[in-house]
Formats: sequence, structure tokens, C-alpha cells
Amino acid sequence: MRRVGLQLGVVACGLLLLTTGLRAQTANLQMERGPHYADESLRLQLSVEGFDEEPAPELDFEPIPGADLRVVGVSPSINQSISIVNGNVRRFREVKHVFELSLSAERPGPLLLPPIRVVQGEKSAQSQAVRLELRELPTRDDIQVEVLLPERPLYVGERAPVTLRMRLPDEVQRNLQSYTLRVPFFDAAEPFHFLDFEESGEVSLEVSVEGGQLSLPAQIESQQIRGKRYVTFSAKRTLIPLEAGRQKIAAARLLASEAIAYQQDLFRMRRPTRLRKWRASDRARELVVRPLPVAGRPASFAGSVGRGFTLEASADRSVLRVGDPITLSLRLRGEGLESASLPPLAAEGLLPSLAFRVPEGELPGEIEGDSKHFSVQVRVLDSSISEIPALAFSWFDPVAERFETTYSRPIALSVREAQRVGAEAVERAPQASEPRQVAPETSTSPRWSESADLAIVGDVEGLRTAVSGGQQVALQAALYGAGLMLLALAFFDRRRLDVDPGRRDRAAALTRARRRLQKAGTLAPERVLEEISDTLRRMRAELPDVAGTEIERFLADCDARRFAPPTSAGSDDAELLARAVELVAEFSERAQ
Repeated sequence: MRRVGLQLGVVACGLLLLTTGLRAQTANLQMERGPHYADESLRLQLSVEGFDEEPAPELDFEPIPGADLRVVGVSPSINQSISIVNGNVRRFREVKHVFELSLSAERPGPLLLPPIRVVQGEKSAQSQAVRLELRELPTRDDIQVEVLLPERPLYVGERAPVTLRMRLPDEVQRNLQSYTLRVPFFDAAEPFHFLDFEESGEVSLEVSVEGGQLSLPAQIESQQIRGKRYVTFSAKRTLIPLEAGRQKIAAARLLASEAIAYQQDLFRMRRPTRLRKWRASDRARELVVRPLPVAGRPASFAGSVGRGFTLEASADRSVLRVGDPITLSLRLRGEGLESASLPPLAAEGLLPSLAFRVPEGELPGEIEGDSKHFSVQVRVLDSSISEIPALAFSWFDPVAERFETTYSRPIALSVREAQRVGAEAVERAPQASEPRQVAPETSTSPRWSESADLAIVGDVEGLRTAVSGGQQVALQAALYGAGLMLLALAFFDRRRLDVDPGRRDRAAALTRARRRLQKAGTLAPERVLEEISDTLRRMRAELPDVAGTEIERFLADCDARRFAPPTSAGSDDAELLARAVELVAEFSERAQ
């Protein structure tokens, strides 16, 4: 019997432990006290116990017809305690997850909130089902909320103003405790795009959207209507339709709580004791969006929609040779710069492809203040070109409902044939592996006369006595000194040959450039600029890796001076010569 009783006790303890384990995971759903209203966001709190701290449990619930239930946030809470009884130490650790939920229903009436299932691995729990009775919020005729849209149809890509306006009686505005402003139109991210003004407002209107809260700067206006004072809040946005068609615009709604009774606290501050809730709604609207017309599109149209565009063009140089790069700076002004883009420069009415080489693809632009700036590099391919022609820019005017075109001013050019520098015109220092050429003798070198006596003298004693003892010592010293000098010259020549050939070539090219510039100062005035330009172009050909941008800029100045109207002053030529000498000297320092 005692054995059977022991077995029954073990089974009972096991059942008790099993029951305890099953009850370890719990989910308790709580909500704020009623009454509850339709169109109002109801806050729920789901407390979950018996789960691990990580990972956070997941919620699983069925969709509720006519209502929206979403998780706002979750926060874990850990409670730890230690108890000592008769010397026995017990540690308790309790993990609790609290989920914040939001429930909103469109229509009043009964609403069944199904059980919410909590899952974490193999652990799970389920909350109780809740039945709610939603009332309808009262409306007020003296409160107005509306979204003002253009009354005419819009076009795809057009910028259109949108105004959100809320008007309240002055006493309601002073007693307003909280409000929820919902504008479903602002959540329509697919067919529309919105731009917000950077201007600051007197206050901010908080609009509830799917991603959270949208804060819009608003202006306040006080006015009196039929003997009653009202306060109007207005916030503006810019709408850009992205798709053509008839778009349904849901009504905006305003839900608010107004204090109707107060009492003073210990600090003599008014504290509301009774609140009254009400709502106001706008009417549903329809927005017609038309596609851009195809007929009559200019070749210079790239999809820009707006009004009053102007195009300015400028170039970084006007005197050049065929193939030299020109940087064009294009500045666009008008209404609709955010989506404005330039057409390809090779399009009809812009730069002809036979005369100019232009980059392919779309030109990126950058908004700078009230304009959009584009920068592009082109090259002239024909020496007969005398100008950059007027560039066309076309756009669609949604108010006039037609295409418009503006033109930039042409830019005069002076283009010469390219001066080709062949390999035969480039002087090069000999490489270490090439045989060194011996320089020809100068006029001061000793030469043997054609009548010289080359006979062999056989009188040895006569030769010995021809040079005295002192002369013989001096001759030997001179010969030894010449030998030492030749050794020193061979040592330095060896070091010269060990220098990097590329570095030696750069040094030689820079030396030749310096010599030519020194020679230019002695030439006739009409040849000075030509000699300076040819010297730097030759140096650029020999040293393509040395500051090409600085040389290009200097050559542009030289060409501008060469083709400028003649003047009596020659100080400009001397200044350019001095700049060229300084430029070569700077390159020499970099090459060391």
C-alpha cells in the first residue's frame, strides 16, 4: 500500500508540474475605459508572461472586417528577486512583454476582437476574445476640415498646390485638449508625389499617416463670420501626379476632445474634469489626371512640365583649336525645376553631331537656389564652326495646355585647325641602351693640317733631349691629373646613367621649354605669343601626365590674346611670358 501511495504521489506531482508548465505562458488583453467610438483610435495593451527575453514573441491574429488592428510597439520588462527561508536561497526571474496595439473601426456598432495568439518557438499563449460596442461620434456644423485641390484637370508631372484647412470656433480652439487629423490622400504614395515647403509656419499641424505623424507648418488666421469668431489653420503642400486616370480622394477627418469642465489643482492650474468628443469630415473628391499630349511634341522636349522656363548658356573659352574641350554651363530657371531635365545635346535644334562631339545619356542637374545647373564638356570637330548655336529647351505648360520652347543665346567661337605634333618634332633624351652620339667638334678643337709631316723620327736621343727635366715633370703631373679627371667624369656619368629614364626625359623636356621661353623674349613682338603657345603645346605632348588642366587654361588665355583686337600696349605679352616661365619652373619643382 505504501508503494502504491508513493506512486500515486509521484503521478500527482507530475500532473501538477505539467499543469504549471501549461499555465506558465499567459496573454492578458486590456483596453482603456469606454465609451468607445468609431473612427477613433482605441489603445490596447497585451501583457505576455512566461516567455523568454529574446527573441521577442510574435503576434498572430486574423484580419477584422471593417477595422484595423496594428502593433504600435513592444517593450520587455524583467523582474528579479531573491528570498531566503530557513537558510534556503531561492531566486525568481520573471520576464514580461507588453505590446501596445491600436484599433480603429470605420463604422459604429458591435465589433468582435478575435483572440490574439502569441508565439515564441515552441511556446505559445492566446488572449481572450473581446466584444466591443462602438458609438458614433457627434458632429459639429461650426467646425470645418477640407482639402482644397485645383478645380481643373491636372497633367502627369504637373506641380499643383494643395491646401489643408481646419477651421474652429475660437472657444473650441481654446479648450481643445487633443485632436487626430487624418488625410488618406496624403497616404496615396503610388499615383502621387508630394513636396513640402521649407518655410516655417506659426504652428504645426500634426497629420496621422500610415508611417506615423506628418508635421506640416501652418499659418493662423482669425476671422469673424456672422458675429462669431473663428480660427483657421492652413498648411500647404505641392502635389505632382504620377499616373493618368480618375483618382478617388477619400474624405479627410478630424477627431477632437474638448474640455467642458475644469477644476483647480494645488498649483492653481486648471485641470479638465470632463471631456466632450466630436468629429468633422470633408467630402470625398475626384481628381482627373491627363497624360501629356503626343501630338506637337518638339524634338527638344524631355518630359519637363511647368511654366516660364528660361535657359542661359556660357562657355569657359571661346578661342580654341579643333578637338579642344569646351565646358558648357547651362542654367535653367522656371516653375517645375525638381522634375525638369535637358534633352540630349545631339537632339534636333541643339548641337549637330557632325560639328560637335557631345556626351551620351541624360545630363544630371543640381538645383542651386532658384535655378538648376547643368555642366557638360563638348568638343568642336570642324574649324568652320563660328559659334555654339542657340540651344532649345521645350516644356509643356499645363495651364495653357500647349508646348513651349525657349532658346539660349549663341556663343561666338574662334576655331583653328589642330596643330599636330609628330614624332619627328619631339626631342628625346637618349636611353641608356642606345649608343651615345659624339658631338661634332667645334671650331676651337685642334685639327691636323693637310700638310703636316707624319714621318717617323728615328733619332731617339734627339727626342729625349727635346724636353727638359722640368718640362718632363710638369708633363707627367698633367697626365696624372687628366687621368684623375677622366675617372671623376666617368663616375658622374655613371650616376647620370643610373637615373630613371622617365625622370631624365622630363627634366630634359622642361629644360628645352625653359630655353625656348628665354629665346621667345628676344623675338619680334608678333611672334612672342606664337612661340609661347607652341612651346607649351610641345611640352604637353612630351609630358602628357604633367598638369594638363593648367596648361589648357593658360593656352586658352594665350589664344584669347592672339585673336583679340590689336592694341598698342605690349605689357600683356610680357605678362604671359612671365606666367609661362613661372609655370614651367613650377612643373620642374614637381618633377624633382
